Amino acid sequence: MDELRIGSPARGTTTGRPLLVLFDALGRRGSLRLLWELREGRSLTFRGLVAACDSNPGALNARLKELRELRLVGHNGSGYHLTELGLGLVDALAPLNSWTTTWAQALEAGQARSGAAAYEWQEDLVEDVDQHLVGDRGDAAHRVLGS
Repeated sequence: MDELRIGSPARGTTTGRPLLVLFDALGRRGSLRLLWELREGRSLTFRGLVAACDSNPGALNARLKELRELRLVGHNGSGYHLTELGLGLVDALAPLNSWTTTWAQALEAGQARSGAAAYEWQEDLVEDVDQHLVGDRGDAAHRVLGS
């Protein structure tokens, strides 16, 4: 699979926009499960992650490599863990999880948007997520990235 790097084209797009690179990373098999298993400061060994994620070692190793290169997952003497940026990502996904409840209810009620309204809504969501990542955790990201 293609290397995940901000500034390089992400799967399904010709841009390297950070949000799209992140969506590409999270859309890869096992990525979200791996983040879930490491939530709340958990630290697991490779074998522990294989068991917790119910994954084969090769696929898990590929995801760990990608998420470590993106500085979302780290490793220390006790195993793999979420970095400060990884913990920030989990925090940033919480509002999206809440939003999905409203979305599911709208779909059930037959109120889903279509056409141009759906496109505008999607653009607004991308901007909201971008703002949340920069606004709420930007200080931590700048501290970690040294900028």
